[in-house]
Amino acid sequence: MTISRKLLVGSLTISVISVLFTAFIIAFIGFSISKTEIEKQSENQLTSLREVQKKSISNYLGYIKKQMLTYSDSRNIKNATQDFITGFNDFPEQAQTDSKLADFYKNEFGQKYDRRNVDSKLSGRALFKKTSDKAANTTILLTTQAL
Repeated sequence: MTISRKLLVGSLTISVISVLFTAFIIAFIGFSISKTEIEKQSENQLTSLREVQKKSISNYLGYIKKQMLTYSDSRNIKNATQDFITGFNDFPEQAQTDSKLADFYKNEFGQKYDRRNVDSKLSGRALFKKTSDKAANTTILLTTQAL
């Protein structure tokens, strides 16, 4: 092999290596820039989505607040609330407790409660004893009206 051929092969090898190295550097830089831009775009999309959701929730809560203010000023709501309080307070406390309710607390509910609350110091039967007459009578009234 002659010297000119060796110089030609050597310079071609150096040129190919230089081109490949340059291509690798350019590809790496392009990948880094693309990755950074994609991350920025994703972050911007998430930020805008967060702002849209925030505005949506704020609008909904504002709507609910306005409804509450409107209803709280309503004469019908005020009258109904007062009637409910009066009706509850006037409900007979000494009415007899329905035996069906007592049976339910002692048998069906009591047994399930005892099975599910083994560590509890309060039994299902004790729960019924702690129920006020007013609460028991309200339960009886509601269940008989529902039937």
